Parts: sequence; structure tokens; C-alpha cells
Amino acid sequence: LIPRHADISGMHYRTDLFEDPELQAGFEEAYGYPLAPPETLEQMYDMSEFFVGEGVIQYGTQFAGKEEALAGRFYEVLVANGGNYFDEDFVPIFDDEAGMMSAQWMQDLYANGLIPADTPNLLWPEVAQNFCDGNVAFYLEWYGWYSYFQDPESCEVAGKFGIMRGPTGAGDDYTGWAGAHAFSITEASENKEAAAQLVKFLTSESVSYDEGKLGLLPVRDDVWARIIADAAESDVELDKVRLEVAQTQIAEDFFTPPLFADWISFTDTWYPTLQSIILGDTSVEDGLATAVEDTQTMLTDFGYYEE
Repeated sequence: LIPRHADISGMHYRTDLFEDPELQAGFEEAYGYPLAPPETLEQMYDMSEFFVGEGVIQYGTQFAGKEEALAGRFYEVLVANGGNYFDEDFVPIFDDEAGMMSAQWMQDLYANGLIPADTPNLLWPEVAQNFCDGNVAFYLEWYGWYSYFQDPESCEVAGKFGIMRGPTGAGDDYTGWAGAHAFSITEASENKEAAAQLVKFLTSESVSYDEGKLGLLPVRDDVWARIIADAAESDVELDKVRLEVAQTQIAEDFFTPPLFADWISFTDTWYPTLQSIILGDTSVEDGLATAVEDTQTMLTDFGYYEE
């Protein structure tokens, strides 16, 4: 595969809340450390609890709550906490300590009203709109929403948010669930040489630069240098900062979903149980045990463990 562009989620946060002197003083008095955009999952919980408790925002944080979107957000929390979905033999292992910690974090956020009550119904457009409407203090979001968030005619948060690297978890790893659109030449291609020339053109510096100017995150270092230099000319400091943060994340924090053909089949099997855990209908321990058993059964049926 030859990548066209990459995507990863940065921590989007409300600068007007984090820079408020009264909130800064109140948080430090209550939690014993300074109020600043969260750098850890633990801080995300504390700050969600504080902002909602102070009545200055409807929700502290949020995440998409169904389908692959939910399974992916859980995955990056799981990795940040030192875990993973599978071991090297593709045996599911996410019912371990890291899995328990990650699921409990999500369940506690929901149980205490720190994320939307309708979380199980939310996908990417709905969570973006929640932030745009000024209802959320901070959350992990894809960079592609940037121009929308900065439009004062569409979003209440325009000019009132920042973007930083994702948080770390108990494993001292950063969140960084990511992916890329990419080109490949299939075995069935009738003109592989022409296909290769097309891919070479579509991933060239000039084409990648033009796409970078439209908002896509490049994978070429020469293009990063050019679009960051362009952004430095902007009157909006975040135009440049967001690109520098994204470049760091893609270089250092980037990890894909497990690379197997049945990823979506797995997430479709798993996410309803995760929803039940978040809602409190299933305990963390029982839910994870069930999910791991269901996953192993599915992969066995699909022939993953045949010698």
C-alpha cells in the first residue's frame, strides 16, 4: 500500500474554559494540581467531573457510542492503558487488567453524567455537533472537522478551542488509533505499469501539497514542511499549531486497528456488549468475558486458529 494521506485524533479543548482564572483556582483547590488541557485519561475524568459539577458545561467529554467508532475509541484507550485486543497469535486478550480499566473508565463517565445520555446513538457527525454547539469541554476528534469548527457562522466554539496531543494512560502510551487512505495495485490489474505511474503521480509532492492545502494530513515530510510554512503566515495561531501537533502524532503515536480482514465483523460483534457495559446493564468483568468468548468463537468459525 502507498498512503495518500493519514488521519488521527487530537485532543480538542475549550480554551475559554481552561483559561478562566476562577475555574483554574477552583480546580486546583479541589484536585490539587493546575487546570490545563488533560494529558492523561485520569485527568480527563477529573476535569470532566469538575466542569460538569461547576455547571459551566453540559458534558466534560464524549465519544462516538456505536459501531466501529465506539470499538475504535475503546481500542485507543485500551492501548494507552497498556493493553490490546489480541496477542501475537490473534487470541483475544482484552478482558485483562487494561481492558477492565478502560471499560470502567467509560462506564464511570456515563454513570456520573459526564458524557451525553444518548452516547449509544452518537456517531461522528453528532459528537462533532455537540462540540460545535458548545456542549463539551474537550474530547478526541479527527482533524478533518477543523474548518467547520473555525466557522463562526456554524460553530459557537470558533476561535475558542485548541488542539493538543492525545492523552496517555496507565501504560504511559498515547492514544493514537489512526489510519490512512492508500493506493494499491491489484493482482488482477491489466496494466500494472500504468497503474504504478498513476499511483506515483497521485502520491507526488505536488498533488499531496494541493490536497494538504484542502485539509488532508500528508504523509510526506516535504509536504508537511510546505503546509506548516504556509500556515505560519496565518493570523490564526492554531492553523500552524494543529499541523505541528498532527505531524508529531502521526510520527510517534500512530497505530492502526488490528490488520485483518474481519475487523468490522469483530467490531460488530463487540460493540453491543461494550454499550451494555457503558450503560451499566452488564458488569465490566462479565461483559468483557462474554465479548472475549464471542470473539474467539467467531474467529474460530472463520478459521483463524486452524493449523
